[in-house]
Amino acid sequence: MKEFSYEYDAAKRFKQKNNFAKINRMPRRRTGPNALEWRLQKALGPSFVYTGNGTFKIDNLKPDFVDKTRKIVIEAYGDYWHRDEPMAKTVQKVARYQRQGYRAIIIWESEINDPIKLKRKLALI
Repeated sequence: MKEFSYEYDAAKRFKQKNNFAKINRMPRRRTGPNALEWRLQKALGPSFVYTGNGTFKIDNLKPDFVDKTRKIVIEAYGDYWHRDEPMAKTVQKVARYQRQGYRAIIIWESEINDPIKLKRKLALI
């Protein structure tokens, strides 16, 4: 009878569990906003249209929400995905929107989750 041996390679298992490339290859079924963006859409009102799925581009950038009549762009930044993003990249993004005549407002997830902070931020609009 053949003896069964099981070797546990922790490093290999860690790589398998944290393989984000597999996640990126998964087919996308939802093209609408995520929960964070739904909450923001509700707070913004009907004048802002969700365009985060790529239906509208400004200088090859895809803003999350756009009010075309007032030329305002809103970017919703999640704390997990954008926390390590360099500030210079965000400043360049805002500058590119401004060159096209749009006012850009960045709203962070922590501001969306706190109603007082969100009201202050939306007062800028």
